[in-house]
Order: sequence, then structure tokens, then C-alpha cells
Amino acid sequence: MSDEHEMQRHKKWLWGYLSAMAVLLLVATFSKMNRLTTNPRSRVITVQRLVDDDTWSHATPNDTTPLALSIDAVQEEGRLYSSMPPIFPGLMALQSMGVKAVTGMGGYDHLVDHLRVLVIVNQVFPYLLMLWMAFHFLQRYTSDPWTLAFMMLALGPGMLAFGYAVTINNHTPAAVLYMVAFFLVDRLSVDQQRPYILYALVGLMTGFAFAFELPSGGMAMWRLLWL
Repeated sequence: MSDEHEMQRHKKWLWGYLSAMAVLLLVATFSKMNRLTTNPRSRVITVQRLVDDDTWSHATPNDTTPLALSIDAVQEEGRLYSSMPPIFPGLMALQSMGVKAVTGMGGYDHLVDHLRVLVIVNQVFPYLLMLWMAFHFLQRYTSDPWTLAFMMLALGPGMLAFGYAVTINNHTPAAVLYMVAFFLVDRLSVDQQRPYILYALVGLMTGFAFAFELPSGGMAMWRLLWL
């Protein structure tokens, strides 16, 4: 079998696999009833308060959020704030503000719709991107169909992130940023051409990953030593 024919077959398999994963994730997104468990609630309250009340605080002495308060909060001068790193909730708030500007739907009155948009934009799409990039990374080192299929299935339904991909959390986007940075570091290490923009992108992806997930500091040091 020619290499070109084999590449075309792999490409068809990849898009079929990604399509199946996308359908599965979207079905899970629209059927999942409870997205405000303890872990995501702190970030969701921050988004709702920024969209509806233009404030980072979860509650003040004379004001409370209509959502149940999260245990992931700190108090400062009588106001409650999320104890989560602020960059990720801030980015989600900008997206939710865009939804409100286009549709007129408020953050609390249409919370389910806002949450579905946030899950699709920040969890589902990035997760599919990670799978696509992982496949192309694997293709650099193997063309064996069994190996490719096994690794992609391990990264899909066999990976813990699959459970996280349909609820608001910082782990899925951080994993995607890890994968992007890892892919770029591999290119810089193996390829002869090393455009400086790739170094800048590695730094940007690693910095965002660290802001989303603090343990990634160890990954950042490893990448720095590798480069």
C-alpha cells in the first residue's frame, strides 16, 4: 500500500473518530442536568456576576448571588470572591457577555443556555482540538494503524478528561494547552527549521496553562530545560 493511500485512509479514520466524539460530547452536554456541583460553581458564579452585575464579588453585605454560594471563596472587606485563579473565569465572562449582547439573554435568567455555550466553547471544542493534534503528533513517529487507534482511543473515552469535557473546569483547557506546547516543543527539538514564533507560542501556551492549572509549573520547567 502506498504511503499516500495510507495517509488518506488515516485521515478518513481521524475525521470519523472526531465526528463520533463530537456527537457523543454534544449529546452529553445537552443531556447533563447538573453542571453546578461544588467544583465548577465558584467559576460559574464569577461569570454570572460579571455578566449581570459587573462585579467580581460573589456577595456583599447588602447583596447576594441568586446561586448557591461556593466553598471555593475568600472574604475581603465583607465581600466574597472566588478563590480560583481569575484568568479562566474572566475569559469565560467575556464569552458570556458576547452571548448576552447578541441574544439579550441574561447570565442568571438563561443560565442553562450560557453554560451550554461555555461548555462547548471551552471544553468540547478544545478537547477535540487536543485529539486532532495528538493524532498528528503520533503520525510523526508511527504509521501502524493499531498503534494509532489504541492511542487515540486511550486519549478519548479512555482518558479521565473525557468526563471533564462536558462540565466547566480548568483541567480540559489546561490539558489542551499542554498538548499544544508539547507538540511545538517536539517540532523545535526534531525539525531543522526553528522559527522564533514557535518559541513565543510555547511560552504563551505554557503561561496560560500555568494560569489555568498551577501544577503545570513543573511542566513549564521541563519544557524550558528541553528547549
